[in-house]
Amino acid sequence: MSKDNYNFSVVLKSCFDARVKRNPSYSLRAFARDVSVSPSHLSELLNGRASPSRNSIRTISAAIGLAPDRVERICDTYDAANSKIEWRRKVASRRLKESDKDKSLYMYSDDEAKYISGIIHPTILAYLELTNPPQTPEELALRTGKPVKTIVAALARLERIGAIEYLDDGGIKVTRTRTRVNEGVSPDAIRTFHGQFSDFLLRAMVEQPRSTRHYDAIVYAMSSEAIDDFKSILTETRKKLTEVSERYSKKDVVCYVNFQMAEGRTLCDN
Repeated sequence: MSKDNYNFSVVLKSCFDARVKRNPSYSLRAFARDVSVSPSHLSELLNGRASPSRNSIRTISAAIGLAPDRVERICDTYDAANSKIEWRRKVASRRLKESDKDKSLYMYSDDEAKYISGIIHPTILAYLELTNPPQTPEELALRTGKPVKTIVAALARLERIGAIEYLDDGGIKVTRTRTRVNEGVSPDAIRTFHGQFSDFLLRAMVEQPRSTRHYDAIVYAMSSEAIDDFKSILTETRKKLTEVSERYSKKDVVCYVNFQMAEGRTLCDN
């Protein structure tokens, strides 16, 4: 991943540029107001001339919506390179090295997200984690209904980003699945993923017998105050379904459960 993803000035400038692109009239003064700093201080931050504290970086990063683990790495990256206190530089450097070893905190870069935006990649990873997983491109092609050359290309991408590795006995091992995509993922990659995911689900509904599938679409009219409660219920439901999945040691079926919640339109009294 590019070091610029953890360079505070670069991250801040990228966020500002993205907002200007969405709204050409968006100004530096407006951005300063949104992150609760003065325009002059913001200008110094954007140009890399200021020396922000960790608390300042955290506050501004929270205002622009950065993930907490990424914020801490940004703080450590800044301290390791710029802190005037020797012990602080050493501590930050040590934390950066430890973080590099922790694969569970790895975030895909924009390029990597484009590699895995197709539904075939998470499908392959899911099959490889079954109790008796398919171990060849031909077996994966048979399971997924995709051409062998498509499976081979997908496996190459997964190996390239370190998500799988080939074992000495010819098997395939999943090495990284607990991942988070960074905030800068291309909208095209997201649209591609959701488009292919919708096609996958539609094909599954058409091809599978009705008795083997369960599908509900429910539309609610509600108070805006209830939305947070709905989100909490969905989160808790997801946790319970995960617990049920982990309760059984034999895993021989890949099952997709899709939770989506979106506001359709606002209702007003006439």
